Amino acid sequence: MVYERAKNLNLKIRRFKKIIATPSNLNFFAMEVTYQSTKNIKPALLLQLIKAKNIIDEDISRKVDIAMLANEATLSRFHFFRCFKNAFGMSPYQYVISKRLEKSMELLKEGTCQVTDVAYEVGFSNIYSFSRSFKKHFKMCPSSSLQPVIDSNPVSKFFK
Repeated sequence: MVYERAKNLNLKIRRFKKIIATPSNLNFFAMEVTYQSTKNIKPALLLQLIKAKNIIDEDISRKVDIAMLANEATLSRFHFFRCFKNAFGMSPYQYVISKRLEKSMELLKEGTCQVTDVAYEVGFSNIYSFSRSFKKHFKMCPSSSLQPVIDSNPVSKFFK
């Protein structure tokens, strides 16, 4: 009986490693999920969480609906929330906010958009919540991330 369970578990682990070894999942697994955070999570559950995480990554600007994500992962809302936080080290909402902020930093460094436009583009409902989250995450205000772009422009020296 014990031998059969060990054999089945070994088979599941091998299947899981094959799925993770695909190029699209390998990058995700290597960067965001550590062995320490997943050693208590079953491989099938981790795949369900990855599926929900990929749904979030498809469009970070849309509103997060925990019930919809939990339904996609075929878990209850509370179990999904708890497992997501255990696997990725942050709640689904915190994950969305961090992804939005990373995207906003990229857009601000490009220098083609204003801060307000970037805030709405990445999915924040108002500039105040965006600014507060940005300061908390990057330890600087959003407009200061525009400074290097403005200073590097030789024409901007004449308009200061």
